[in-house]
Amino acid sequence: MSPIDSGREGVDSMLTDNGRAVEVIGRHVCIGPSRPTCVRTQLGRGDNTRSLEAIHEGLAHAVKRFRPGSERTSGRGAVTAGKVTHVAEDVFAVRLGRGPLASNVYLVGSGEDWVLVDTGWAGNHMAIREAAASVFGPTKPPAAILLTHIHPDHSGSAGELARDWQVPVFAHADEVPMAAGKYLPEYSMPLDRWIVDPILRLLPAGTRARIEAGNDITDVVQALPANGEVPGLPDWHVVPAPGHTPGHVAYLRRRDRVVICGDAVLTVDVNSVIGVLAGRERLCGPPWYTTWDRQTARESIAALAALHPRILAPGHGPARGVENAALQALARDG
Repeated sequence: MSPIDSGREGVDSMLTDNGRAVEVIGRHVCIGPSRPTCVRTQLGRGDNTRSLEAIHEGLAHAVKRFRPGSERTSGRGAVTAGKVTHVAEDVFAVRLGRGPLASNVYLVGSGEDWVLVDTGWAGNHMAIREAAASVFGPTKPPAAILLTHIHPDHSGSAGELARDWQVPVFAHADEVPMAAGKYLPEYSMPLDRWIVDPILRLLPAGTRARIEAGNDITDVVQALPANGEVPGLPDWHVVPAPGHTPGHVAYLRRRDRVVICGDAVLTVDVNSVIGVLAGRERLCGPPWYTTWDRQTARESIAALAALHPRILAPGHGPARGVENAALQALARDG
């Protein structure tokens, strides 16, 4: 089971293995789609109603009776456990890969439309399509693809998906030069200088040209509006969060302070060997070895803290609630 945010105080929610959402309300268990309203199962007095993990096995048989897609709520289909997690209203996270370096993309609904935020690595396109079909149906493409930044673990499948869906890809204007897939010294970070560029220089010119062409998404990328509006999501706003890359952005929904923050802030420790090996979950700044400007990145963490986010949805690590003091400490201490 995977935890989800029900949006209601005193209600615990999980996603079960066959995609049904389950809520514990008092001494009842509600089984249904992403906003359950249907079947109720009475719990015994000795059950821990605040821990769905403790009753997982007892619910397994009952949950199997409800097949994904058999019920709809507000036009949203059932979600697939293990691949899609309900983060907040109309916000679904898709975890791609395993371990602390697994990358997240987000399916975000607004009215009758939805958008995809970030696209994972090259080769992740089929997993993203399957996840999107499980939430919004197989025939509804997104209104747009939004990028928090152009790095291969966030923009790798953007070209494939945009060309297939025939939708635009948006990134901050300062990020667009990276869409050509070429090494740009002014955009480089430590990993580029230490490893990537030296290896590319050793390759034959034709091989290097083919690699760059494979990463080129200039045919589908355009700049985000300068006024902060988010294409396809009229209730969201662009928040500049440079540092990890020159044009890194976050996306904010002000009414409930949900922030999709890319790599500006992470919830898994990728800045220490122990953190990476153990998959230690904690608030963390962007990985320093892939960050363009560390001081600017700290300033962006402070700017995000000033928004008082209720939920952070990062590029790596689970989406989670956050205390503002913890974000401010991260900005101060790095």
